[in-house]
Amino acid sequence: MPYKTLAERLPNLGLNVSQIIYGPFDPDEIKLSQGQYRKGDIFYSFSTNEPNEIVKRICPIVSSFSLIKRGNRWIPYDRTSKFLLNGYVCAAP
Repeated sequence: MPYKTLAERLPNLGLNVSQIIYGPFDPDEIKLSQGQYRKGDIFYSFSTNEPNEIVKRICPIVSSFSLIKRGNRWIPYDRTSKFLLNGYVCAAP
């Protein structure tokens, strides 16, 4: 795959990030997640412009996506983030 980072993939798809919101999970969210979240995980929510029709035909992604940062790893949270992080694989995480 020619694009190794999300920063390279987004412009290639015509997506521009307009907002990023992030923060740690609180202890109650971690307890209720049944092991999905861990202490130290950071939740990132990205907002972008609307994907064009060509991209939507490849995968029905939306104009927002979320990631979990665990140490130095990025974990997809939804279909759009999995598509963007994992070589344009169109599937739910």
